[in-house]
Amino acid sequence: MAKIINWKTNETIIEDENLSMKELVEKAVENGISLDYPDLSNANFSNANFISGVRLFIADFSGADFKGANFTGANLQNAKFEGADFKGANFTGANLVQSDFTGANFDGANFGGACLSLSDLRSADLKGANLRSADLKDIKITEDQKDDLLKALGVKII
Repeated sequence: MAKIINWKTNETIIEDENLSMKELVEKAVENGISLDYPDLSNANFSNANFISGVRLFIADFSGADFKGANFTGANLQNAKFEGADFKGANFTGANLVQSDFTGANFDGANFGGACLSLSDLRSADLKGANLRSADLKDIKITEDQKDDLLKALGVKII
């Protein structure tokens, strides 16, 4: 049974025993249901298509699978993406301000033009990521990530 709860109040936001978590979020978005503080940890969003208009405020996506997902222009600010897998995902132009990406896999992900300002990217695997023209103001990274970040920004290291 797919069920989305508000992690702050522990109340059920929406549930349906016949849908996957991805389908349940799609249903909520289509029906204008507000998904503030949803617990979507470890959910499978592979190949999800949430282009623009999606607002998942302060969502917990820890350990979620975003392989091949399309969140172009989505509003996912203040989200928790610890250990999430973004392999091949598209977050072009998405609002991801002040989100936590510690330990996430960005291999092949496109965050071009996305706003990641004030986000925590420490221990995230940035190899193969596209962060060109992304807003990275005041992000947190480790010293070990600097070369991979420069490559993700399209800077050639000589």
